[in-house]
Amino acid sequence: MEPERSFDPGLLRWPLTRRDQAKRPLFALARREGDLFFVNHSADVLDHVANASMGVVPAGDDEVAFTTTFSFRYDAVQPGEAVKVDEFTRDPWGGYEHDEPILTQILLDSPSHGRLKFWVADKGGVSDMVLLWEDGFVSPMCSMTRLGTPDEPPRRA
Repeated sequence: MEPERSFDPGLLRWPLTRRDQAKRPLFALARREGDLFFVNHSADVLDHVANASMGVVPAGDDEVAFTTTFSFRYDAVQPGEAVKVDEFTRDPWGGYEHDEPILTQILLDSPSHGRLKFWVADKGGVSDMVLLWEDGFVSPMCSMTRLGTPDEPPRRA
């Protein structure tokens, strides 16, 4: 996987999953074909965004192997910027990866929101979703842990 940063306006759309359509996301995931991007909708320049993925792959007759990939760390992620955090390969039938769950972890340092870790899992990889909304609502499709407060200096991952 190659690192990629983008200001593509197509990546700035988010799923309208809230009753109050005036609520805006702070952080979201956007999937375009086989590429998964973390999108910074906040007004903050994020100190850094890092990612990790974990999944299972067939290893032979009824055997399964777990894989973990710590891919990239992006520094100074700008408001409205999307950074690639995972990619999924097409299988021979035109789908992506396999039917096994793939877990994606996003770790970020934000001047306003502190150090946050998000965990998201889905079969074949994660699709478009808002991780955290401006009112503090965390998507029920993910898990968020606050690892530090905004007044703490950012730690290096």
